[in-house]
Order: sequence, then C-alpha cells, then structure tokens
Amino acid sequence: MDTEYIVAAAQISTGFATLLVAIFLATQLIIQRRQLDRTHRDAERDLAFATAARRDNIVLARLTDSTLGTTLVDGMTDLSNLKTPAEQFRYQSYVRLLDNCLVTDWNVRRDGDDTRRFERQIQDMLHTEAQRHHYREVGRKNYFNTELRDLVDAKYEELEGRPIDAPSDGSSSYVDFRDR
Repeated sequence: MDTEYIVAAAQISTGFATLLVAIFLATQLIIQRRQLDRTHRDAERDLAFATAARRDNIVLARLTDSTLGTTLVDGMTDLSNLKTPAEQFRYQSYVRLLDNCLVTDWNVRRDGDDTRRFERQIQDMLHTEAQRHHYREVGRKNYFNTELRDLVDAKYEELEGRPIDAPSDGSSSYVDFRDR
C-alpha cells in the first residue's frame, strides 16, 4: 500500500515537472517570437532607410552629372528630345531606379496605410505629358503590386484625362530600351 502512495506521488510530481517544463518552453517561444518580430521591424526600417539613401544618391547624380541632368530635363520636357539610344537608355534607367525606390517603400509600408506621400511622389513622377507617356509606354510594367499600380494609374488618368488602357495613337517610337 505504501508503494502505491509513492508511485502516485512520483506520477504527480512527474506531471507537475512536465507542466513546468511546458510552461517554460511556451514562455521561451513567446520571447523568441517577440525578438523575431522586433528583428523583422528593424530590417524593414533599415530597408526603408537604405531606399531613402539610394533615392538621395540617385537625385544627387542628377544634380552633379550635367549630362544626366540635361538628358532628364530633355526627356521630362519631350521624349522626342532624346535623340540617341544612349539618351533614352540613360533616361529610362534613371526613372526605373526611382520607380524601384517607390515600389520598395510601398512594399515595406513605409508610411503604413497613409498614402499621401506616395500620392505626392506619383504626382511628381507624372507631372509632365512626357513623363506620363513614359509611364504608359515603359514604366507601368515595372509596377507588379496591383494596389500601387492602381494608385499610379488613377493619378495618370486624372492628369491625362483618359484611361491608361486607352490605346495610344501607335506613332510612338519611344519604347522600352530593354525590349530592343
């Protein structure tokens, strides 16, 4: 009879120890999850800062490289001003770099659900008729996120006064340099 009490006490203490270990492990999982969440937020913040630095460097290049500056002003004024393949390549590559910064900022939700800064950047990106022409013929296919592309399309349609999917007159010789 005494052995039954000892066996029962041993089983109870083993069950209690197992419960304590389970609680300890669950606590460790919770702590690890918090650390992973914090690391993820830090990585997203670092990516947003890196993108901002990249965008600053891209703009600085426009200000310090007179050839690039001239090409951009010519292209933003009228795409037909880009006479050589090198000028078209330079212009398209520059705009694509800025587009990539915008897409990265969107993907990391730089501003959460607040789209005002994005809308302002898109407004600047589509400010001239030439810039809208570039977006329609070349730039649009760089926007894979449908929510962001819809936002850019809406601004395009507001500024251009016609739907983005309306066919162009077909006379454009301005095509994506990557497709040549």
